[in-house]
Formats: sequence, structure tokens, C-alpha cells
Amino acid sequence: MNKKILLALLSVVCSVAFVNCKKSSSSAPVADPTMNYFPTTFGKYVIYNVDSVYYDPAKCKTTEKISQLRYSVSDTFRDDQFRLSYIMDVFTRANSTAAWTAQGVVYLTNTGSTLEYVQSGLRTIKLVFPVTSTQTWLGNSLISTNDSNYMFLNNWSYSYQNIGSSYNTSYENFANTVTVLENNETISNTGSNSDAVPYSLQSYAKEVYAYNVGLIYRETKYLTYSAKKGNCVGGYTLVMQAIDHN
Repeated sequence: MNKKILLALLSVVCSVAFVNCKKSSSSAPVADPTMNYFPTTFGKYVIYNVDSVYYDPAKCKTTEKISQLRYSVSDTFRDDQFRLSYIMDVFTRANSTAAWTAQGVVYLTNTGSTLEYVQSGLRTIKLVFPVTSTQTWLGNSLISTNDSNYMFLNNWSYSYQNIGSSYNTSYENFANTVTVLENNETISNTGSNSDAVPYSLQSYAKEVYAYNVGLIYRETKYLTYSAKKGNCVGGYTLVMQAIDHN
């Protein structure tokens, strides 16, 4: 499996200039209350249970990995456009009794109309403001999809669903949430034409944000099947569910 694709969907780091970094006890003033679906308060954290399944088409083998991730806002800085931005540290561990180890960093920039999210070299637009049912946007438009590793991210049309609805992650019920449907695509070729090879692709990505909490649920799926590759499925699925937060 291509690790770049995994990193891309795990967040679907651009170059960032760090200027005047300093801690802040609170987020920048919020003129639009819907921005609180992704709070950036210093010290804010969310812990997730993560269940991922990897499909190896060469060996017709699946491997499941269960772990935990912790995302916490730790600092602020000015990016190369002198925009106030936030550093969110990412830690991982195998289970609730293991020690946390650093995995990476996310950079967040609230532009006033969008929330830019940078991880593993990819800059996506996670949210647009205000949060309304009429909003749709190309969330991956800041990614260079000319790169063959990221072509599958091209033209994903993000949209809001279930604004203000409750959502139960099976660990906690959140009263006020919004769902972002990032992509839902199925391609199938049965090989009925004489020159065609049976092939199929499933690409699905959804995230749920809770008011004053942030991301509470992420589901991504990227599965491919080709008769040229031994009639086996390739790709992976991933589910993240919030289990603790402040």
C-alpha cells in the first residue's frame, strides 16, 4: 500500500514560515459562532480510538491495527502570509496503558472564511464559514493533484450535513454537531467489453465535528480491485472516534 495515500487521507506539510511563535491562553476572537465547531484554544485536546485495516493486494492479506491518537493545541505562530496560525501536536500509543509518543504536527489557520489544515505535507480546507447547509467547496483544492500519489483527491466536493444534530460515537453523545461529507465515489468496470479488465474503486471520507470540541469522528475508505492484481482488494479503511476531550 502506498504510504503517501494513507497520510493523505489521514488528514486529506506545506512549507510554513514560523514568525513570532508564542503561546496563547485562548483562540482568536470568534466573530462567527460556527467557528467553534473547531476550537483552537491553547491546551485543547481530543483523544481518539483508531481502528484501521490495511489490504495487501499482492498477498490477498488484511492487517488490522488498533491504536489511540491524541491531538492537542500547543502553540501559535505567524505563517508565511503573516496569518495567525496554531500548532496541534499529534501523539500515538498502542493502548490506554502505554506511554504517548510524538507522531507529528498539524498546522491550523483560520482565515475568517475557511479553516486550513496542514498535515504530512498536504493542505486541506476542512471547514468553511459560516457553517450552513448551502455551503459546498473543493476541500482539496490546495493540494497538487498532478502528483500521481494524490490524483485520487482531485475534485472532492465537501458539503455540510446534519447541522446542529446530535451524534453518538458509541463513547459519548454530542448534542450539537455538523457532518462534513468529503467524498463518496464508486467506480466499477465489470469487464464486459472485450478490451476491458474488471476493476472497481471505492472512495469515501466523512468527518463529524462537535461544538466547542472539534473533530469527534473520522471515517475514510479507499479500496481498489483489479483483475490484473490477482483478484485481491488493495487499500485501507480507517475509523477514528473521540473517547476523551477537554
